[in-house]
Amino acid sequence: MNVVEEAKEKSLNLLKELSTDRGFIASSSEFANYKRIWARDSAVASLAAFASGDNELIETAKKSIETLIATQDETGRVASNTSFDLNSVSYGTTVGRIDSTLWFVVIFSQCVLRTGDTAFLKTHRGAVEKALFYLQCLELNGKDLIFIPQGADWADEYIHEGYILYDQVLYYLALKGAGELFSDNTLLKEKAEKLRNRILVNYFPKENNRNNPSVYSSGIFENSFKKYKSPLPIASFTPHSIEYRVDNFANSLLVLSDILSQEQADEIKQEIFKRYLSSGEKNILPAFDPVIQEGEESWNRLRSNYLFEFRNNPFEYHNGGLWPLVTGFFLSSLKGDQQSLAVTGFAEVLKRDGYIFPEFYNSKTYDFGGIENHAFTASAYLIAYYSWKDDKQIFL
Repeated sequence: MNVVEEAKEKSLNLLKELSTDRGFIASSSEFANYKRIWARDSAVASLAAFASGDNELIETAKKSIETLIATQDETGRVASNTSFDLNSVSYGTTVGRIDSTLWFVVIFSQCVLRTGDTAFLKTHRGAVEKALFYLQCLELNGKDLIFIPQGADWADEYIHEGYILYDQVLYYLALKGAGELFSDNTLLKEKAEKLRNRILVNYFPKENNRNNPSVYSSGIFENSFKKYKSPLPIASFTPHSIEYRVDNFANSLLVLSDILSQEQADEIKQEIFKRYLSSGEKNILPAFDPVIQEGEESWNRLRSNYLFEFRNNPFEYHNGGLWPLVTGFFLSSLKGDQQSLAVTGFAEVLKRDGYIFPEFYNSKTYDFGGIENHAFTASAYLIAYYSWKDDKQIFL
């Protein structure tokens, strides 16, 4: 068995080991709170399950969705994570995890679109509509973009906030997917299109768009296009700042969506491949780039932002760490020889350390770090593998 197929089998086996009667757990590790049902981890594992076509894994995906629905409160939000017995439910610690509800709507839509389970849709439509109402309330000024406090999404110990591209793309995927399910609600498709235009104008700022009606704030926009360099989008902006750092999870989700033209998506993909994968030295993408170093203006904010222990040393975790999670989504957007070589490189990295499926790798030493036996990592490989092997589309 070659390394690509071996990595696929090992990844499937781990996902089955992480399957419970309540859904997918994030990891079998006893550290901290990973051995629980997490919204975003379950969502990524569910995407891998749908790509695999494995009926057992698809059933676990449905259980994950039902567990998340059981945590939904009166506002419509779903939990970040929960214990098996639902007696210990967390919506976040220092701040609520907004992307949990985003991922919930995305994965519910993908589940129904892929399985055609109309009974599942009928039973749980109310929960999805409540979640969408909660998300709309986060459009704090009613202008399509949702506001994300620091620590409110997957990069919970990093330092980005405001109108973060990653979350806007997820919101678009949620609106678009729900619009496909609820064909009687034309407002969802209208909202998705308005959000699409906001993303195209504000995260790819150009001087000739300064009078475009989709400009979010003229003052912010005037500053943004002066420093912007094509083709990668800006990562986020706030009323007082613009973040030009590379956010590869946002970029990967973006090129997998239908927000961009094919030409623009291809330009972004080639830029990311050229920067990070073309040399063949490192086959895993950094979550964020460049690295924040001690002594930089952002360092003190980063250094004080953690829950259990500080993990964002230079070249690690979200601070330049290499993430299989991000890599799997990006590789699923590629085609042809590039994709084939990159998937093989991904598999070889997993095999190198004996298929321990770590959370991330140090981008300087290439040593593994974080939690092992991570659903994120196995799922990401499967997402890349089935896109390459069977030309599976990740988001319908």
